Amino acid sequence: MGLLKAHIKEKELKANKVTPGSVQDTLYVSTGFDYLDAMSGSIETAENGERFYNLGMPMGKIVLYVGQSQTGKSTKAYQDGWAIIKDLNGDMTVFDFERSTSNLEKRVMEVTGCSKTQFADSVSCFKQETLTIDFVKDFMFDIVNKKRELGKSCFVDWVDNKNKPIKIYPPTVIIIDSISATRSKELLENPAADGNMVNALLAKNNSSFLQSVLHILEAYNITLLCIGHVTNKIIIDPYAPIKLQLPGLDKNDNIKGGNAFCYFSSYAYQFMTGAELNPEKDLGISGRVTNVKILKSRSGYNQKKLPTAYTGKEGFNNLITNYFLLKDAGKIKTNGKAGINLANYPELKIPQKKFVDTYLTNEVFKEKFEDLVMDLMDGILNDKDQGFTSIQVEEISEEFEE
Repeated sequence: MGLLKAHIKEKELKANKVTPGSVQDTLYVSTGFDYLDAMSGSIETAENGERFYNLGMPMGKIVLYVGQSQTGKSTKAYQDGWAIIKDLNGDMTVFDFERSTSNLEKRVMEVTGCSKTQFADSVSCFKQETLTIDFVKDFMFDIVNKKRELGKSCFVDWVDNKNKPIKIYPPTVIIIDSISATRSKELLENPAADGNMVNALLAKNNSSFLQSVLHILEAYNITLLCIGHVTNKIIIDPYAPIKLQLPGLDKNDNIKGGNAFCYFSSYAYQFMTGAELNPEKDLGISGRVTNVKILKSRSGYNQKKLPTAYTGKEGFNNLITNYFLLKDAGKIKTNGKAGINLANYPELKIPQKKFVDTYLTNEVFKEKFEDLVMDLMDGILNDKDQGFTSIQVEEISEEFEE
């Protein structure tokens, strides 16, 4: 042992004292999106030595959703945020700097499935024309002060990363839409600012905001879900080395709003438009494929891309996404005019457009399908645990590309 190890250990224990109610060492919350839950998840070991899956999204972190317009970034943030708060007496607040949706409340209810009563009880939207990042910061510290005031009386039941029951602060989800549209009081009061000044102030104020709130996120169970736009990078010197904001981005991609959100996020996803779904021949549904690339995750599984189903009013659809994954993995067989069948249920052949109806009405088919999904997720988690990546969908089939 080092000469001063005991002394340093004592200081370490004092310095690392966890705030009661913190979510620093807790299980994740399922988003209901199996593949991304598995990709973000891990295999943990309980105190009794039993191993268990920790699936979903961690609370108290920063998550970044980036992509071009109309790729479903905001929709996924709403769905993930609702998944975090709905069963834990939490609350979700949308700061709509862009004001691009005419009826934001209706859209949130459509894609999350929450009722008007649930929305009124748990969701808030700020979209005033004078909205600033300073207001968001003050709002977050007001939430912290209120949680401190309530203390243990507001704690809810959860589980730590050793699978032991604990008490935590109820989750607060903050959605910022978008990081490229935030503004400060300084900027609002300077209408003469030119483009360069605006961009510089935007980056500076976003960075200051994040550095001001990082320490309260886990301690008071506040999760930041942030939407960013990907634009084409302006290259002044074609011979200069190109620096990527995040691994996996194209060299010409630029995320507006400064680099701070890229650096401080624990998870980052890029959304890219894929093929349109043909309701007459595909699965009997209207929508499109959105290819999601994992740019950053705490598990280190970066730059993976998967086809997700985006079905208009309902947003991202887990069932159809699982169908894509199983088909890509060869677990759903296509039999020409005879339709499709599952690898573990070959005796039943159905037309593709009857897939959803069959899943909803045929219990055997549903069970067999979910068995295949579970096998795929088990493979992802076990391969991750062993440090392998063989199960990953490295390349998306051409049918999913635009």
